Amino acid sequence: MYCKGRHNVAICTNRSTPNSVATPNSVATPNSVATPSPNAVPDSEEFRPANAAPKLNQDAAAYVGSACSGGKVALQTAVANVNGMKEGRVRVLFDSGSHRSFITASAVEKLGLRPVRKENLSIKAFGSNEAESRVREVVELYLFPVGEGKEVKISCFVVESIGSISNVHLEEVKQIYPHLNLVWFSDVCRNKEVLDIQILIGSDYQWEFLEGEQIRGVPHEPVAIKTSLGWVLSGQLKGESYSY
Repeated sequence: MYCKGRHNVAICTNRSTPNSVATPNSVATPNSVATPSPNAVPDSEEFRPANAAPKLNQDAAAYVGSACSGGKVALQTAVANVNGMKEGRVRVLFDSGSHRSFITASAVEKLGLRPVRKENLSIKAFGSNEAESRVREVVELYLFPVGEGKEVKISCFVVESIGSISNVHLEEVKQIYPHLNLVWFSDVCRNKEVLDIQILIGSDYQWEFLEGEQIRGVPHEPVAIKTSLGWVLSGQLKGESYSY
């Protein structure tokens, strides 16, 4: 049984069964804490391959919702291009509850990114007094929107998995809320019910992307937020409740 804590899926360490990893019911909450150590590990000419990155919650998936919530919740996701050794496309989650930003090991390998340094990162899960400290690789990359737009350079810690979210189908949501009819959302996916997250942008870089413009409806309706990667959606949605 999972801990059901409100924290990022990549950093939960508490599960009721032995030798297992917990799955939270949310990834975008203000409860995940990741604090870098002031003692960075010196650069090395030899780095572990991307697929040998620390394995955090490899089998975990993060969903938002509950049997009594009254509806789904939209998380702030965008689709972006990455300019690394190779160019590719990734799904990004904005999470102001995380101090630091993360990228999956599989995305690192796909994009041909090489670590620029290693740092000792201490991670404390919500509800725990214990902090896990581990040396992790750090990569640098440029994110820019699909189409034209500015590039933003970020640094990310490499983790094995960040998690997945339920697809709320923004193409259908737009038809429900009049204030969203003309919004061009960055992350529209019609053929999947579960969306994998490759990059999590924490509070260290979130404000490099947010542009300050919002589109609101009546109270308790979802809000469209403009970012340099395109429009994202946040808030509770109408519809049947669900749980995982």
